[in-house]
Amino acid sequence: MIKEAEMDLKKYEIDQNNQTKIVVAQLNAYRGSENQDADMNGIPDVLEIGKQALEQQKINSDAAAKQLELNNKRRETEMKREIENKKIELEKQRMKHEIELQKNKDNAAMERERVKARTAIRNKVPGEGK
Repeated sequence: MIKEAEMDLKKYEIDQNNQTKIVVAQLNAYRGSENQDADMNGIPDVLEIGKQALEQQKINSDAAAKQLELNNKRRETEMKREIENKKIELEKQRMKHEIELQKNKDNAAMERERVKARTAIRNKVPGEGK
């Protein structure tokens, strides 16, 4: 599970590095046209592109963080389920052992009673007929 978490983190890092490279490439494509404003809204296009790229990166980062959180919760749930299953298995083994122990105790008690009965038959008490 730790290995899986490390893989998720590595994937997140790779995605973020790739997204950063895309933004840098876009900004380089607009180099030299810093003062252009094609939509005439008073904000240079390069700044608008950078702002959009940052917003997209934030969205991607939030999505990746949520995915990591979901994966962690899933792993945690699996670990809890595994622990519960182990507890159940241990309880079954304990119960089986207790049943076997009780059976052995019962057999020993039965054998003691048989020995007592045989001894009583062999050893007559005064007043019993021969």
